[in-house]
Amino acid sequence: LFGARELFPELLHLTLAGGRPRALHCFLRAAQHCAPCLQAADDATVAPVTLAADKSGTLSRPMPKTWKSEYEAMLLQMLRKQVLEPLCVETETLLRLEVHMATTPSDGAAR
Repeated sequence: LFGARELFPELLHLTLAGGRPRALHCFLRAAQHCAPCLQAADDATVAPVTLAADKSGTLSRPMPKTWKSEYEAMLLQMLRKQVLEPLCVETETLLRLEVHMATTPSDGAAR
């Protein structure tokens, strides 16, 4: 599954479009099966190192960059973009509509 990670955004989109409530759960469980193998690979080899910028913008201490951390970051970014952000927008829209309907007089009087 890790080898097909380029397909994850499209697979997630198809999973969400399918309308089956447990499909997202199953997709995430399948994606998590890669973590132990990636951790073992990280433990067995030297991972590349990147430098982290501090608050002033200068590069300082090295931050380890591992296969597992990169994979988890990719999954979190994908979930944020395809699940959380649309859900937040939809929730905000519904709340705004509800507030608008509550404050707009329909028969000359507010609710």
